[in-house]
Amino acid sequence: MIDTFLDWITRQWFEIGSFAVTCAALFYAHLAYRVGKSGLEQTKQAELNTLRIQTKAALNDARQAQVSLELTCQVFRANWASHARKQPLTLSRHVGLFDRSPIDKVQFEGRQFLQELDASSATLDEMDLQALEALGQQAKAISLAIQSLAGKLELPS
Repeated sequence: MIDTFLDWITRQWFEIGSFAVTCAALFYAHLAYRVGKSGLEQTKQAELNTLRIQTKAALNDARQAQVSLELTCQVFRANWASHARKQPLTLSRHVGLFDRSPIDKVQFEGRQFLQELDASSATLDEMDLQALEALGQQAKAISLAIQSLAGKLELPS
């Protein structure tokens, strides 16, 4: 029995060796596939994290633009107050109790833009790639819109 088995092995040694090499190749191919799949997932996660960081930077830029607008509005308000103190008092000037100055309107517009952006970015950590890209573009656009609001302000003549 053992002789026949050894005979069979000696006659089939090439097929047995080929089978062993094939099994080893399949095992290493499976390992390579798992490593590749893991690498792809890590790359996607790294790309997502990078985009989150860029989006957060764009959101911070929009917030900084709003702070800059608020400061600009304070400067313009102080200039207008100084101008009003230098003007003689007239009775024809009527300012209603609930009238808003153009400065207040610009400031309010900027706050509205920022509130819209904050509502959009409430779930930043759960967003996918496309949503993060869209939010980043929206943040950049709102930042530019807030910066352009300062151009609506007028100094006293």
